[in-house]
Amino acid sequence: MPKSPEPIRIVTFLYENLCLFEFSCVAEIFGLERPELPHKIYDFETVSLDNQPVKTQFGGVMSPSLSISDIRPSDTLLIPGWHSVKAPVDDDFLDFLRDFNGRGGRIVTICSGAYPVASAGLLDGRGLATHWRYVEGFIEQFPDVEVYADKLYVDCGDIITSAGSAAGLDVCLHLIRKDYGSKIANVVARRLVIPPVREGNQAQFIAQPVAVRSGSSIAPVLDLVRQDVRISYSVEDMANIANMSERTFIRKFKSATGQTPKAWVINERMLLALQLLETTRLSVESITEKVGFESTTAFRHHFREKYKTTPSAFRDKFCIADDMEVGSTSYL
Repeated sequence: MPKSPEPIRIVTFLYENLCLFEFSCVAEIFGLERPELPHKIYDFETVSLDNQPVKTQFGGVMSPSLSISDIRPSDTLLIPGWHSVKAPVDDDFLDFLRDFNGRGGRIVTICSGAYPVASAGLLDGRGLATHWRYVEGFIEQFPDVEVYADKLYVDCGDIITSAGSAAGLDVCLHLIRKDYGSKIANVVARRLVIPPVREGNQAQFIAQPVAVRSGSSIAPVLDLVRQDVRISYSVEDMANIANMSERTFIRKFKSATGQTPKAWVINERMLLALQLLETTRLSVESITEKVGFESTTAFRHHFREKYKTTPSAFRDKFCIADDMEVGSTSYL
């Protein structure tokens, strides 16, 4: 029987006023026992700069399980946020980050956790993702870093940064896919009851919310289109359903969804296509028909334009159809 691989050690950095949501995301994914997996994949530890307990949000206290001197280059250091993106970072921590990364250590950050890494100069000439509300400040403070407002996470190999809050779950699942492959990542995602993948280049947000109140004059149109995305409604058809002129309908539609009617319909078709690629073995031709494109050529064009890959390549990486139990609920 082949020997199981050694678990990768995830060391999570505890900072003053620790954000409990981001920390909980990390602990949930890397710290829980997973008997459904064939072997243990991660060891979960915590560390603080001075090896002392830190205060958390809401009056709590958390003690580290390791000394900072115990961290090895083979570990992954995960920084789940930061207490301030304005205050200078302790020089000892900057030196530690430079030394750790210089010896081959991998660093993963969530939300404002990118701040000390950028302050250490480790992202100069590279890209980072952070919460959209910090983007302008990062651009001003770190002119040599490409700051992305439109990505959930950015993977530079040895340093991976992600946007705020729930994007932390996305980057953690991305890390599992890198370390152990999609099948293991999908098992973890299923237990968490979250989508197995949201690609890093997916936008963090749009200017207006996609969720439209049921009382909105646009909502009945969205509901009708979603009932069967194969039906091609013209803008004139949609405007008539909403009892508006085309000009008024387009203006209100963009205000409600952040997209043109055509772009919104294509996006809805793509979401359904992702679900079918991940959870069924239907052919690309069958999926093309089910999501309403006139040809597989058009479907492949829109899919590649949106996801930077082909439908077949996406399925090869992320299909969970063979693992799903009969009657299980889809992830999207």
